[in-house]
Amino acid sequence: MSTDKTQEVGEKSPLLAAVSGQTGLIGTGLADAATQKALGKQTITAWGSFILNCNNLVGPALVTFPLVYQTAGWFTPSLLLIMMMVFTSFNASMLTEAMQRIPGNGNFQRRFEFATTMKHYWGRSGFVAGQILVNLCLQAGNIASIIVAAQVMDGLLIFITGHSWAFRFVPPFAFITSSGDASSAHPFGHEEWILSLGYVVAMVICLPFGYLNLDENMGFQWFSFIGMTITLIEFVVQFFLMDWHPEYIPMWGNVSGAKSQALVLGTVIFSCAYAISIPSWVNEKKPSVNTNLTVWLPAVFSTVAKIAFGYLAAITYRNEQHSDNILNVMSARAEGALGVVTRISIYAFNLSTIIPGIPVYSILVRYNLITGKICGPKIAFVLGVLAPWLVSMFFYHGRGLSSVVNWTAILVQGFVNFVFPCLLFFFAYRWYVLGQKPLDQEKGLVEEEETTPAPTADFSINPDKAESISGEEDPSPGNEDVDVPLNDEPVLTEQDPVNAVPSWTRVDPRCLALTIVVMRLLLVGATLTFDFYYLIALHQDIVDN
Repeated sequence: MSTDKTQEVGEKSPLLAAVSGQTGLIGTGLADAATQKALGKQTITAWGSFILNCNNLVGPALVTFPLVYQTAGWFTPSLLLIMMMVFTSFNASMLTEAMQRIPGNGNFQRRFEFATTMKHYWGRSGFVAGQILVNLCLQAGNIASIIVAAQVMDGLLIFITGHSWAFRFVPPFAFITSSGDASSAHPFGHEEWILSLGYVVAMVICLPFGYLNLDENMGFQWFSFIGMTITLIEFVVQFFLMDWHPEYIPMWGNVSGAKSQALVLGTVIFSCAYAISIPSWVNEKKPSVNTNLTVWLPAVFSTVAKIAFGYLAAITYRNEQHSDNILNVMSARAEGALGVVTRISIYAFNLSTIIPGIPVYSILVRYNLITGKICGPKIAFVLGVLAPWLVSMFFYHGRGLSSVVNWTAILVQGFVNFVFPCLLFFFAYRWYVLGQKPLDQEKGLVEEEETTPAPTADFSINPDKAESISGEEDPSPGNEDVDVPLNDEPVLTEQDPVNAVPSWTRVDPRCLALTIVVMRLLLVGATLTFDFYYLIALHQDIVDN
């Protein structure tokens, strides 16, 4: 698009210009000081990368696996978890390589987030779809986490002081004292339009971290990982001190029918939905951090944790109430001194896994809005950090919102986390070829050493394969304008090529990418088929329950 035409579009429609990436809707260009401050630097270490990815992969979903093992047996969940470990790792590596193959982005210095990567390969329509789907996915997950975090914090206050308090902000206005016990998800009875003390405490903790960048949140992520690890160790020790009952989980499970399989598919598949966080982490990891290693190792760690915790808890505690959270069962049966330790560990686990994840998703929303030139840093903070808290405040006990949030997550997450990354890699591998001088060096962004052959961490265009899509303007790098340098100084350190599919595997990367897409679509499709069948035919909302 020519300069005159770009200016004309911007003058006639600022929103259209923002969507097409030609100008910012709010504020000035992406290279200004405010934007530089609103985006993190490449400072996340290898250990920090491992911990961040582990936190995103393990998370609160861990507590649902004992029910999965008791209803469907040990074979199907374990097999699916191992399969998803492989698929998820390839997904993350392929998405990273798709970002790195963009010319001039060999060091990830041009700041491509998920939505802007989609714009590069799929044009304006891909960018619009990316912004909508990515932000829907992130906001739905955040709102659900906020509601749970507020309820957990109220439970902790009741456990410590005997009560929690809330303010009813609709007539008749009043201060309310909790009536339920510490393990109740509804300590204020049927009151809905309330602002609880637990909600306020959780918000006060999360908002400052939402203002920080991802690299500045690593201390909070270390706290999360250490807290999660210590509490898991305590749980495992407790399991070994109790009697085991392997008969609780035979090979094929105790519950027959499609419902148990729907539970397995939904829980396993969506507990691995973390590819949406990969671009932001890649942009802020140190150049020396090995991408594949810090993708595969957390996947292995989280898979072992899910299988071990799910199996051990399932053979230790009989879940007769079919509670989807084994911690509720453990809390209800906690007695004596060991019971006090158990309840403290339960609250520590909930707080260390749920609350630290809320700022991360808020930051991802901010990053996608800023790099997509939808708005400036201040508006992005309001939309990404404040908005989900304001929405959640009105639905502390709102089951209607819970259903909407859960269904949005399950409908959107499958495509964003499991389908788009491999498709982006397919187009990247088709458009760009290896072995030519990196565009970083051609543009003077990387100092070239005279005694060393030019590295191949970046890629050049294969003109025979850079085809336009659906008759739209060719979204190849010639039309790419999203360029947010991480620093004002030139990038001097060359990152190694990702190579999501190593040559020693003797597998065609494009075939592997399409195979993973097809298999993921089949798994997601089967999950949604079960969910809709139970919702429409049997009037059971197994997604929300």
